[in-house]
Amino acid sequence: MNHKVDDYGNIYIFITRKEMGEYLKSSSKTVIKVFKELEKAKLIKQENQGKGKAYKIYVVDIYSEDEQKEKFHIILIG
Repeated sequence: MNHKVDDYGNIYIFITRKEMGEYLKSSSKTVIKVFKELEKAKLIKQENQGKGKAYKIYVVDIYSEDEQKEKFHIILIG
């Protein structure tokens, strides 16, 4: 969305609940619920930047854990 990457290569976006609601054509309440579900599923990580400011939302690397397991499996077999 805004192509932000931190010093460690982690992808994130800055967006307010209101902006996300407008983008998804949903209420702020729905956006909060969906974000909580995504965070619970470990697909995103949210950082509050302060009252009235946009959240910093990290997209979790869903492949890194599997890649680590695969490397570990290769080491055990190899």
